[in-house]
Amino acid sequence: MSPWVLVCEECGEPMNVYGPEMSTLVGFISPPGHNHDDNCVHRTYRCKNNHTKQVYKRNKCTVEGCDWVGKEECWCHLGKKFDEWPVGTKASDALKFFQETVR
Repeated sequence: MSPWVLVCEECGEPMNVYGPEMSTLVGFISPPGHNHDDNCVHRTYRCKNNHTKQVYKRNKCTVEGCDWVGKEECWCHLGKKFDEWPVGTKASDALKFFQETVR
């Protein structure tokens, strides 16, 4: 998937990650050496007008040749999970965005 930018549904402004990445803590068992963890991982995004949105990412095994991917939807949130995070979501980007918005 190509990099994409999350845009606020309320005002149309670009959104950046805000706060830590969170995950549910359900126990999953993977084959030895694999990562088949289907916990929901999400990030909160915020625009400059303080609107927020939670985005969920679908997990996938990083072992070469393994095509396991997690569920696209689950019981703990509405909507589908994305296969990739939006661009501008590195921790350094989040810190910069936070510093700019609290001034």
